[in-house]
Amino acid sequence: MRPTAGSPSITRTPDASFSGEPPASAPQKPKLPPVQGSLPYTAEDYIKLPLSKKSPFLDFMILGKIPDATTDGSTAPGARPYSFDILIRECLMKGELNALDFLWRESGFDPNNSKIELLFPSLDETSAKCLVDHCQAYPGLQLDLVVHAVDPSAAPLLFSLIEQGKVSTLSFDDSKLSPNHLLRLATIAGRVGDSLSLGHITFDIHSERAFAESLLESHSLKHLSLDGCDFGASRGMQFVEGMQKNQSIVTLEIYGTPLPTTLGSGYGAILSKNGTLENLKVASPAGQTVDVDSILIGALSHPALRSINVIHTRAHCEIAHPEILVRLLGTNRTLSTIKLDANLPSYNNGRAVATALSGNWSITEFGLGADSFNRSDAQSIRDTLARNRALAEGKIQPRAGEAFDPYARFANGLADAGSVIAHYVLANSSSLEQFAETMAAVELSMRDVTAQFTGNTTTTAASSSSAGTTTTTTTTTTTGTMPSGPASS
Repeated sequence: MRPTAGSPSITRTPDASFSGEPPASAPQKPKLPPVQGSLPYTAEDYIKLPLSKKSPFLDFMILGKIPDATTDGSTAPGARPYSFDILIRECLMKGELNALDFLWRESGFDPNNSKIELLFPSLDETSAKCLVDHCQAYPGLQLDLVVHAVDPSAAPLLFSLIEQGKVSTLSFDDSKLSPNHLLRLATIAGRVGDSLSLGHITFDIHSERAFAESLLESHSLKHLSLDGCDFGASRGMQFVEGMQKNQSIVTLEIYGTPLPTTLGSGYGAILSKNGTLENLKVASPAGQTVDVDSILIGALSHPALRSINVIHTRAHCEIAHPEILVRLLGTNRTLSTIKLDANLPSYNNGRAVATALSGNWSITEFGLGADSFNRSDAQSIRDTLARNRALAEGKIQPRAGEAFDPYARFANGLADAGSVIAHYVLANSSSLEQFAETMAAVELSMRDVTAQFTGNTTTTAASSSSAGTTTTTTTTTTTGTMPSGPASS
């Protein structure tokens, strides 16, 4: 306290460590990771460089900067930023395992409870060895790998990680894989934990058989994608057999990879016996078509299929048996997406498809070739899809229920009666454009039967006086029973 007039003076013994202000804490230098190799810059020189010559790896190795959510807007606070995984890859490629241990320790992230995403345009032996050593040091670490090419010396190391169950997701694209390495990859492919994507792989009869057996034994793989692969003369018959018996894959995506096209083979054969597949996406090889009819036949009896998406590349495709599609729309209640990229033989078939679709409440995405429907049927399909999407999103039916059930309370507990009525109206409305008009008509008709929900007779009297005269209005509601169906307006 500063002394004031009349107050006793205070004498303080001088202290060399006291300057009248709190001692300023010296700025702490960031901890620097241990470096096995040589660094290209000193810290002073690196700071002066333009941003174009800096990188997260050099920021970390030279300045000790660790990326976090505050410096990387791609993640939520507290989550591991994407640049963190890039930094891990750089440490692996440079052989800086001690620096990598330092990174995990100082960041606070637990490597034994983490899954890292690593992209290797070309996986060399040094990076593969470091990756194996790092996974051995942290047994709980899981990998999502994208490998565009692999050196022959690195391939066995990559395969050992798959065999050990370290790889959760693998996207592998290497057309130059040797036959021996391809056979080993095919043998262990089913051990990938969640998702496997293979690109531009040419299978021979031995590797295809091994691949099929691996899929048959897989219990964890959920997603399988083949892009630009080739099964040679067999055209994938053994692969089809493996997929028929697989009980884990939920999503199958096949792009530009020929499979048998005869009716009841290929995709149809897979769907006829595989009961777990939910999503099928197919893009035909260039200039070829996909056997759409075979897919539809397989989907008829499939218990779990949710989505069918077929894309034809530079080729015209026509559905040879549209009656199969009509039957599928009339009986299947699990599919929500059907996109076939194929035309119907005639507008008469289009009318049958539009009619069948109007009675299907699960399809929210539907697409055929542009020449399949006339204007009226095309509008009917748009209305049906709009209805189904609105119901799937929970928008129309509750809103309509409020309109039909303004009181929302009935003595007999039918609190959702309005939604039931709305469901009836939607089912019998030919077009969503008439929906509001239909709602109003049914609401008016419901006024005549509202009292029948309550089961009571009430009398309400209202009186008003004007210029010495009095008018009394009496409204009587009679007891009745609920009709068997909604009243017509």
